[in-house]
Amino acid sequence: LGEKGSGKMLVAETIHRMSSRRLGAFLVTNKRESDLIACVELDRRPVMRARPKMAHQMGIDVGLIGDGTAIAITHVEEDRIIFDYHEVWYAGENWNECNPHLCGEFPTDYAKTLANVERLDFDEIAKWILALCKRFHITAGLFDRWNGIPLEQTLHKRGHKQFKAEFFTRDMTSKLFQAAKMFIFDERLALYDWPIPERGKEGQTKHSILIAELLTLQARQVSKNIVMVEAPQKKGAHDDISDALIRSVWLSMEAMLNQKHAARGGAYRPHTPTAMTVQRYQAVRARKHGGYGQRNPRAARGRRVVRGGS
Repeated sequence: LGEKGSGKMLVAETIHRMSSRRLGAFLVTNKRESDLIACVELDRRPVMRARPKMAHQMGIDVGLIGDGTAIAITHVEEDRIIFDYHEVWYAGENWNECNPHLCGEFPTDYAKTLANVERLDFDEIAKWILALCKRFHITAGLFDRWNGIPLEQTLHKRGHKQFKAEFFTRDMTSKLFQAAKMFIFDERLALYDWPIPERGKEGQTKHSILIAELLTLQARQVSKNIVMVEAPQKKGAHDDISDALIRSVWLSMEAMLNQKHAARGGAYRPHTPTAMTVQRYQAVRARKHGGYGQRNPRAARGRRVVRGGS
């Protein structure tokens, strides 16, 4: 998935190291809620517009009928991944009801009409993505090739070639969820849980649409190392936001690993920068303005005599 070979190797090595940890099923333990809630920062809210030139990654889950199309945006902050924004479109459903956390800030005019459409339009999805690219500096975007080839072509024609449609095998999808699970267990994924509905009748705290969806995911063991994670087979259950989120987290993990690789000196930057000492400053200045010998011919002749005598 990474554009550079060494980036792919770094991600593969990380996933291989993860195999010795508690991979199993994504959030399928008795502690799954506490693991996830530990990543929630109570004062965190969706970011409507990021700082200019701050690199962000976008995960997209494309669906036209039945399933919705969801977008998740994250960025790297030191050794953590910060979840900044998500949005979901469903044909035939009101945008405000599906996105109460966005407080009525429609990305496009088409979003206002979703309750009256039977099928999402690819061109409008592309306009939606481009509108978000004006709010966030998106350095990488990822979505499924199954429905995404026309979308990829449209985005590339608009000059946004950082977006890629990939064919997600069971093995690859399992790895994406495992990567997200690793960051959740380590509490290195910062989430928001907002807006939170009022408490339930039994006194249990409800969660926002995003967190509620993550908590309802079910896992199915396909083989020794492959676990499929999906929404329960019942009416009204979705996994669109979750799929978009894990793809965004994956891209952010790639960016994080590539940053560390470059900082240590690697394929992208073969030599780490040298600290600017007094001696180094003097040497650089001498090369730029001419050394002491060039400005003092007598000293230069003296050095030539010494070299000749040796």
